[in-house]
Parts: sequence; C-alpha cells; structure tokens
Amino acid sequence: MALTEITGHDKPIARLTRARCAGRLPHGLIFAGPEGIGKKLTAQHWGKLLLCKSPGSAGHADQTSWPLGLTEIDDACGQCFSCRLVAAGNHPDLHLITRELIKFTKEGKNRQGIALTIDVVREFLIAPAATAPSQGGAAVFIIDGAEHILPAAQNALLKTLEEPPGDTYIILVTSRPDRLLPTVRSRCQTIFFNTLSLDFVSERLLATGVAESEAAYWAEFTQGSLGTALGLSEMQLYDMACELTRRLAGLTAANALDTAEWMVNAAKEYGKKVTEENKEYSASAATRDGQHQILNMLIHAFNRAMRCQVNYVADSYDTDAAIKEITSRFDLPALADTVRATHEAHEKIDANVNPTLIFESLLLGYLQDMPVFV
Repeated sequence: MALTEITGHDKPIARLTRARCAGRLPHGLIFAGPEGIGKKLTAQHWGKLLLCKSPGSAGHADQTSWPLGLTEIDDACGQCFSCRLVAAGNHPDLHLITRELIKFTKEGKNRQGIALTIDVVREFLIAPAATAPSQGGAAVFIIDGAEHILPAAQNALLKTLEEPPGDTYIILVTSRPDRLLPTVRSRCQTIFFNTLSLDFVSERLLATGVAESEAAYWAEFTQGSLGTALGLSEMQLYDMACELTRRLAGLTAANALDTAEWMVNAAKEYGKKVTEENKEYSASAATRDGQHQILNMLIHAFNRAMRCQVNYVADSYDTDAAIKEITSRFDLPALADTVRATHEAHEKIDANVNPTLIFESLLLGYLQDMPVFV
C-alpha cells in the first residue's frame, strides 16, 4: 500500500506534503483523531517516505487533484533498499514505540504495562535518537497511543522534541491529544484526522463477509473508525452488543446486580479475545479496554433510543425491539442523563474504581431515571 492509496485523509497528507516541499516539516508531529481511522497507518507510510532514497511524485488515487491546490504529492518509491526494509518490518531507523516495550527495558523484567513509562521513552527513543541513523539518512520514531505516556516520560522527551538530532522525526499518534502536556504540544505541530464516512466503513465490513445489520451497527458504533470496526467484527462481539442492549431494555431492580456481573464478565471476555490476538498486550489493560467498550455500547444504545424518540422509528439493527422498549421507558431528558452518567463512568474506570461497583451504581441510577417507574 502506498501513501497515495490511504483513503479519507487527503487533507492531512496534503498538509504534510506542503510543509515538506517548503522545507518546513516539523521534527515533532502529533497525529490526532479518533481511534482506528488510519493515523498510525499514515504515520508509518509517512515515515517510509522520509526514509526513502528515491521518492517520486504520484497523482491522486481518483485522478482528481489533492487538497490545498496540489496536483500530486511525493511518495516512497517502494523499490529502494530502504523501502524494502520498511516493507519487511525491520528498518533500523523506523522505530515503533508502544506500551508493550516495557518488558524489554532494563528494569522491565517481562512486565506488562498499561502506560508508556519513562524507561520505555528513554531506552527506545531518547537514547537511539542521540546516535546517528544506521542507514545514514533520517530517523523516524512513531509513538502509538501517545495519550498513555506518563507525565514524567513526557517531560523527559521535551529536550529531544526541542532539539532533535539531525533528520530525526517524532510522530505522536493519539486519540486524546488533551492528555499530552502543554509543553509537549507546544513543541509539535498537530495534524488532525477526521473519521471516515459510515457508508465507506459499512461497505468495507460487508466486503469481509460481515452481515448487513452487523456492518451497519459497527460503522455507527465506531463513528467511522474503520480499524476499530474491523477489529470488533473480527473479535465476534456483535452478539455481546446485542445481548447488552436487550438486558438494558429489560432492566429491573431485581436483575440489575446480575446484569452488572454479566457486564464485568463480558469485559473480561473482551480482554481475553484481545490478548489471544496480541500476546504482548497487557491483560489488565485489555480488560480495562473491555470495560470502556461496554460503556460505549450502553451510550450507543441510549443514543439510538434518543433518535427513536425524535423520529419515532428505530434503526435497522437486530435489536430494534429492544431500542423501542428503551424508548418507551425513558423520556429525552432521562436519556440525556443516562448518557452523561455513562460518560462519567469512563473516568471512574480510569481512576481504578472497582468495575463491579461502577456498573452496579450505573444501572441502579438508570432505574431512578425511568419516569415511567418513578
């Protein structure tokens, strides 16, 4: 795949191209946008271009001009020794930095981490950046999930960002740029990436064999994040999402605690699926991700119910009946309150509050918001 073949991110790529052509490409970049929309993919291909020995020009994939008045952009040749090393995944000057690297640090002792620690940043970015690139050209460091960099590690990174050695480029890929310190953001140029169209995501899912109702669900659930939608469909989580929606529709004081327990177990099952696919991923981080996904599924169900309240129709999913039941039990102000409370539960999970208590409190709060039963 070439840089010019990346779908939906013409403006960020064109902006990077103009800066590079003008000789004003910053050495520190922040690629910001929702999860799973292609930020990391773009960073990797941009890094490939920066390392390429014979870059060439390429037109737009659909034969129209690029944004910002560009008719073509530079792209990696794909044939030189550097490009072949990148394609093989072992270019010594293209560094991908993730939380999982903690187990390879001097003090890591095969630990699994839920954060990017100062040891990871020092050993896999700061130290290598201080040495000459192996291939004599540029050096590119891509920090995936930069929102997980601990404050101490961000502070340690400041000098390298401010005074990068030679042709050293650091790209921080993040869905939460607000979690980066102001001092880090001020030393980088932020490039914003938007979500893809829901129709495009749905079509890609259909092409992989996903059923129409499931494809529509994941496209909307992820709000146009193709990578996330593909990942969730591959993990076969659609039945879990439907079951959660049905449990929400039938929620009572008698079954609230059982439903909370089911949610805790569902999050663990999600975490298990993640770690089965990626052995290097922290089990605790994967379970926490599952807890966030359960909350996102609740929010999605309530948002669908709000649309049903306004339009008097449900969406064409397998849980139409459940959504209509939720709509009959909550009025619009109550639905808005439930969404607000569920968003607040995300913060409690990040604060390491017991997930069982979070889910129990949340569900009991939903019951109090049901005007029909008050």
